[in-house]
Amino acid sequence: MTAQPKSSKYDGVEVLLPEVGKLRRGDILLTFNAISEDRKGLKMSRAIRSATGGKFSHALICSAPPTFVEAIGTGVGTLSLALCFAHNINNVRLLRYPEEDIARRAAAHAQLEVGRDYSVARAVSSVMSEAVVRRIKDRGIFCSALVSQAFIAAGAEE
Repeated sequence: MTAQPKSSKYDGVEVLLPEVGKLRRGDILLTFNAISEDRKGLKMSRAIRSATGGKFSHALICSAPPTFVEAIGTGVGTLSLALCFAHNINNVRLLRYPEEDIARRAAAHAQLEVGRDYSVARAVSSVMSEAVVRRIKDRGIFCSALVSQAFIAAGAEE
């Protein structure tokens, strides 16, 4: 995203549209869900920000522009950024790994995770003690762990 993304109207409200032509494989998108009709999603987004002390609550990785891989409550799947918009540019951040070959490999690793279960337990434990993490038996994953593991598998430093 650039400092001044394109804008449009959605249900009479001005929204910001992503510039999908500038995306690359391996780009990381951080978001915060500030406005939604999904009350559960809003509550979870705010709880994640509160627990982590961070500005964002969700992470996705670009597998092939404009498609991103994400881990949400229903599991790991894909999302076309061409169908998305933002109400506030401050709720969105695009990160680009400096080594393009590692970013491309990370994108390929993330794509292999599509269909994997989501893990609420692991997401919660990511802000808790290591003792809690060791007791979790599921094989699911959560959004930022998906992105992190894809880059580690691609050879990026932790």
